[in-house]
Amino acid sequence: MERESWASVTGERPLVGRGTELAVLRAGLDATAAGRGRCLVLSGPFGMGKRRLLEAAAEEAAERGIGVVGTRVAEPAGRAALAPLFAALGDGPLPVLDPGEAEELAVLPEQPTGWGRLIGRLATLIARRAGRAGLLITMEGAQWADPSTLAALTDLVHRLADAPVMWLLAHTDVPRERSAREAFAQFAKEAAEVVPLAPLDGPAARELAGRLLGGTPDPAAERLLGTAAGNPFLLAKLVRLLHAAGRIRTDHGTARVRGRELPEGCAESISPVWHGLSQKTYDVLRIGSLLGDAFSLRHAAALADTTAMGLASAAQEAVDAGLLADTGPLLAFRAPLVRQALYATLLGPVRQALHAEVARTYRQEGRRGSEVTAHAVLGSETENTEPAAGLVRQEAAATDPASCARDAARRLLQRLRAYEPVAATPVATAVRLLTEAGDAPRAAGLVREALAQARWETPAGAQAARELAVLAVHTGHIGEVAAHLERALLDVAPQQGLRAQVYALKALCSALRPGGREEADRTARCALQLGAVLGDRTVVALADAALSLAARESGDLACSTHLAREAVAAHAQESVGAGTGELLRLWLASALTSYGRPLEAADALREVRDGRDHPVQAPALHLVRAQQEWACGRLAEAAREAQSGLRAAGAGTSSLEWALAGMLSLIATVRDDPGEAAGVLARVPADEAGTPGPLGSLAAFAGAVHLDAQGHSGAAVAHLRHLYEAPGEHVAFLTADPVVLPHLVRMARRAEAGRQAAAVTALARRLARRNPGVPAVTGAALHAQGLQAGDPAALGRAVRVLRGAGHPLALASVLEDAGVAALRAGQQRDAVDRLTEAQQIYVTSGAALGRKRVQRWLGSRPVSGTVTGTDKAPAARAARGPREPVCPPERPAAGRPDAEAGEPAEGWSNLTPSELRVVRLVADGLTNRQVASRLSLSTHTIDSHLRRSFAKLGISRRVELARHVLANTPSGWVPSRVAK
Repeated sequence: MERESWASVTGERPLVGRGTELAVLRAGLDATAAGRGRCLVLSGPFGMGKRRLLEAAAEEAAERGIGVVGTRVAEPAGRAALAPLFAALGDGPLPVLDPGEAEELAVLPEQPTGWGRLIGRLATLIARRAGRAGLLITMEGAQWADPSTLAALTDLVHRLADAPVMWLLAHTDVPRERSAREAFAQFAKEAAEVVPLAPLDGPAARELAGRLLGGTPDPAAERLLGTAAGNPFLLAKLVRLLHAAGRIRTDHGTARVRGRELPEGCAESISPVWHGLSQKTYDVLRIGSLLGDAFSLRHAAALADTTAMGLASAAQEAVDAGLLADTGPLLAFRAPLVRQALYATLLGPVRQALHAEVARTYRQEGRRGSEVTAHAVLGSETENTEPAAGLVRQEAAATDPASCARDAARRLLQRLRAYEPVAATPVATAVRLLTEAGDAPRAAGLVREALAQARWETPAGAQAARELAVLAVHTGHIGEVAAHLERALLDVAPQQGLRAQVYALKALCSALRPGGREEADRTARCALQLGAVLGDRTVVALADAALSLAARESGDLACSTHLAREAVAAHAQESVGAGTGELLRLWLASALTSYGRPLEAADALREVRDGRDHPVQAPALHLVRAQQEWACGRLAEAAREAQSGLRAAGAGTSSLEWALAGMLSLIATVRDDPGEAAGVLARVPADEAGTPGPLGSLAAFAGAVHLDAQGHSGAAVAHLRHLYEAPGEHVAFLTADPVVLPHLVRMARRAEAGRQAAAVTALARRLARRNPGVPAVTGAALHAQGLQAGDPAALGRAVRVLRGAGHPLALASVLEDAGVAALRAGQQRDAVDRLTEAQQIYVTSGAALGRKRVQRWLGSRPVSGTVTGTDKAPAARAARGPREPVCPPERPAAGRPDAEAGEPAEGWSNLTPSELRVVRLVADGLTNRQVASRLSLSTHTIDSHLRRSFAKLGISRRVELARHVLANTPSGWVPSRVAK
């Protein structure tokens, strides 16, 4: 059963670990009972338990029948001389002095011989009050006693040495003027015995923590409470705040603390430990908190823009107060808790600027390693990362190549966690800067280490863990994220809101992992249900994305694209955490590209923050961009994106790197550059090229295409054995691009692998039946069927369907195959027309391998209408994509994937009435906003109409739109102004 400690809730602090001090106090009480006087001074830093020892002594004295009087001395602000002494003697139900006597005695020191009369009168009164039973006089806050009080105490202790009177003073080490310090030191030397109080040792601190917690602290609790460094006050305050935040629970005698971060309000709660320090000393402590647990006075002086000597007195004051320790060359915080609390009092911009200054200073001094990198990361500016990136780049270049990247990442994480115990932002910044510096292995190791330590135990920890999980997904560490989420379910079991978020992320990871479709679907629906109940759009967005991925894995592209849009729409309604919006938009762009709408995919990609500003997501962003450019038939641009992605990925070991290498190799093969294709493929480990999933399959497919282009079709089929043997397990990859399925059939037929070709063709037919309104899938199935069966009619239908698939290279491929089939059938004219059109697309796209093949078929026959590399009209027309059906198209009959549902018409005649109204107004010179106002529509709707119109007409500029309007409008109409 869970229970809470009553002591920790009420704030009562048990007296633990003070056996030696209690023995001294008992010895003093024994002397008092025996009729001898004694004066003891409990001395130590703030929070050592002096008040509890005074209370314990008073309780035991009362039990023995010894009288007790005493007071707590306040800071001397306008207080009269001897006031502390008179207050102590006037305390309790049987005081030594009544107020009238105190007033009479207060004037004696001003008279000649008055001091002797004062001491004599006080000694008489005290001895009378002590009687035979004895008297204990306590004074807390003796550090504030004025010189007259100290002088009187010295005389009274000596005068009453043979009386049963015990004096017990509590003195805290606080900064005071030199004369006051010397006066107290003189009193202690002449009249008192000092009992020093040090922090509790380890066993005593653990015992006190156990009593406050109500159970034995587990290792995590012990680590957090250990930051109090045995200071009872700090320990008690920390436990009280943790209890107030609901972060402590005990079960079967073991106390557990949720989270590693300090509780909210910690700095304010423990501020008494630095109360009374001078402003300069306070500033030194705050600067020191930024430099670390131990720091040099020289560096602190540099940050304070002064000299070390200028801070010497402040440093001494901090040491005297027990906050810093003199360790020789460095000053060290006695309690890490104090350092962390002081660091939290610094304003964010101040922290950032000081960290950047420290990083520059350390680097100039020749320091190396995680210390420099950590300060550079924490000092990085969002708007301008170049200064920090430069430092990290230098550090990465100077790192010993033989050092373990994981060890380096672990050390860096430890440095960062000293300042930000749970936040994800420093880790993301570090990964970003390390990636920019080309140190991808350390960046990847840092993500893994941070994710392994992340916990969902507190709101701050849960937010950080969620952001780290998204960061890990961006960098391709899906397995690590899945393992982390399994552990997270134990942390969030009783918290419904956090459990929904874990389910949503778990569903997303399951959808990204091979064979995880069913689990993703089940978990995502559970997350959606919880998200709907809680009104949590974060959960809804992530769950929609997971369902979209699962639908893609099942081969339902229309559903996948719809759900991807829903996920982005949910994100637009509510911020769902750092990096999540980019992840959702990247997936939407990928889904639109596969669906045959690369131009809409380009719109989605424009909303993703640039990879230069966020290099963590850069590899994924460049991969999706490369796929979108490939789909549009722009091979040069696709190659540049893939190369940029590989540079951003560095020399890591992520599946994103292998996919980018596969993409670049595929482009190189199509561009007839086998040397580059082979060189890029060398980056992919042999055992990873066939890893299940879209990313691993892309690298394997690229390797097979390269082998096939070199005339090794048998080796190509063997390279894709995993895919040919179970094509149904790779649906997400096979539907990603309409060139894949036909080429698999082509390679299998060349290798005389009829069984494999038939299996792929059968899957293509099933996918076409599942996606009747998606020309990319229907066309690919018709193309595969035509190749498998040698059916020219199927190839001809594939040509008509793929004209609306938004994929020039897929269209060129089927045009080439249809042209060759027509040649073999003796249909010379049709063959030349189709081969010539394929040639035009190949030339425009830069697909040299296809151009050479077609040229061989055409022989010396001139290619009519061959275009130059700068005329991209054929590819642009082919990339326009399919129309949005007004109603869901009918599914074709079973066994007939060649149904021509969704085959689009071309050109001006294909514009809808709504689109015609919009293009006429735009051609008349109106802006989108003006057109929206004229037609009472939203600007978003106008943008959508224009995008579809541009795609149907194969244009990209408004001036071209005006020409189309003029060419298709009666001669009486003239635009009022030129569209720009």
